[in-house]
Amino acid sequence: MRALLFFFAVSLVVTASWPRSDQPSAATVLRMDLEQQADLSDLVLVGTVASARPFQAADGTIRTEYEMLVDRTLWGESRARRTVTLPGGALASGRVTVIPGMPKLSLGEDCLLLLGPETTSGMRIPVGLGQGRLRLGRGFDGRRTLEQDHAGLSFTGIAGLREGEGGSVFDYSEVISRLQARLNVRRGEQR
Repeated sequence: MRALLFFFAVSLVVTASWPRSDQPSAATVLRMDLEQQADLSDLVLVGTVASARPFQAADGTIRTEYEMLVDRTLWGESRARRTVTLPGGALASGRVTVIPGMPKLSLGEDCLLLLGPETTSGMRIPVGLGQGRLRLGRGFDGRRTLEQDHAGLSFTGIAGLREGEGGSVFDYSEVISRLQARLNVRRGEQR
């Protein structure tokens, strides 16, 4: 059931590899809360982007391989370093694949990633596209925060289609507590 829900959420995505003037501006995704994302995740980690390497795969698609320095693994095998390959990217030749709603990770960025299962070709999709990447930051009071960017996303749900907002900012400790609680429920269900 979990895999079916994940693929339903991802199937709403419109992918593209067009010249810049014809790029689609948004992907339609199912709006999910943290608990729903945790239920669909195959890997949940907090880490820093150490490198990004765009490449053209054997099937002709453009992908970007990110080397992550992992601070914490909430779900999945715990490793100090992890390579995560996302679809899309820009080659040095100028060839670009843009997938609306797909987050772009930046070098040095600290983030929380909620990732779906690895495909047979080695790619992962953030759960809910941009919803599956939360950038770490600091609030005005110095407390750690997580920002979820909704750029390039339109949301659908029970109430129907609605445009994405700019994003949401959450308290880091609260998000980690909510995720750990939900993932502990999943661990209990697997026993």
